[in-house]
Amino acid sequence: MESKLEELKKQGYNPLTNDPDLVLSVETLKLIGATQIWELGCGSGDWSICIDKMYQPGFAEYHLIDNFQFTNLHPDIINRLGYYWPKDEKDIKKHLSEAELDYVFYNIDIANLPAPKEPIDCVRLDTARETAETIQWCVDNLSKNGIIQCADIRINKSFQKVMLMTEQVIKGSIELVWLGEGEGVWCRKGKGKYLRDKLYNDPDLQDYFGELRYNDSTLMGQYYEYLRARLKQTRYAKVREELIGK
Repeated sequence: MESKLEELKKQGYNPLTNDPDLVLSVETLKLIGATQIWELGCGSGDWSICIDKMYQPGFAEYHLIDNFQFTNLHPDIINRLGYYWPKDEKDIKKHLSEAELDYVFYNIDIANLPAPKEPIDCVRLDTARETAETIQWCVDNLSKNGIIQCADIRINKSFQKVMLMTEQVIKGSIELVWLGEGEGVWCRKGKGKYLRDKLYNDPDLQDYFGELRYNDSTLMGQYYEYLRARLKQTRYAKVREELIGK
């Protein structure tokens, strides 16, 4: 898992996410057999490219959305980033085609999301401008076993996005599957246990992560479970493991 990602990075791809989150994303996509993957706020497109090559090259169709707001607002920064960032639509299409990605690109604002021709198996939100309407669009167009993945879920980055997802959890539309270092995945209500159990019982994932464990919480009088994934164990987790092992 990790070796393939390192190989892709050496080729110049930069998914701009935590490695363990990307690894867990790929394994989750394998479980649902995703063929329709959307990325809202795709930036360079490298997250989708890395997912495709680590998941199953050519198996899924990718729908990438961006309006180049960052590029337009910070033109002087682009050349100093130290990694690839598209200057315009022609630039990113060239980049995606060279990576042999099966894609459709939309140069639009997320306020004008199109109606998908097919249900969405995975939609990743990475714009920092999501609204309640954005989340509702995701829920409305999600396939039966589909997932919604949110980037930058740390409270000091995208608190509003976390709250919007939590609002849907309270409504009973979706449930939390896992929380990683900086990303999280939600699915339709009632579909989470299967995903959590399969991921938790995967010996390769247990070996890879320092902690891959169940957590639970009560929210608005309802009980919820989710997986917490960390690459490094906390001191508490290490001591607890040592005590249980005795």
